[in-house]
Amino acid sequence: MQSIIPFIFVDKASEAIKLYEKAFHATLYDISYLHEYEEVEDTSLIAQSTLIIYGNHLFIGDAFQQPDPISDRSTIVIQVPSIDDVTHSFNILKEQGQVYYAPVELPWSKLGYSLKDAFGVVWMIYVVS
Repeated sequence: MQSIIPFIFVDKASEAIKLYEKAFHATLYDISYLHEYEEVEDTSLIAQSTLIIYGNHLFIGDAFQQPDPISDRSTIVIQVPSIDDVTHSFNILKEQGQVYYAPVELPWSKLGYSLKDAFGVVWMIYVVS
């Protein structure tokens, strides 16, 4: 089966992983560190990790030597199974984030929101109607 898997690069990827585990009840599937592939002083830098979020994969790595240090032209969209999941993730991700719109009824969903989190990742989360 083919799929499209978003790969995000953030500063402090290990902290982002912990946040997303909490916000989305995600599971860390695997992780590899940059020092396994190249010589770097900081052995905690993540080259690639995989989170399982509602049965889907999200790759996360540290933004170490990325060609575009600041990019906000993409949005990660997650359809969650319940209104409780919408409010739970919002209450966690809004901390130190920039809310574009708080949970509200949408034309395609009973409840959804959009924000940029503390790591600069833009999310659009809504319940499947």
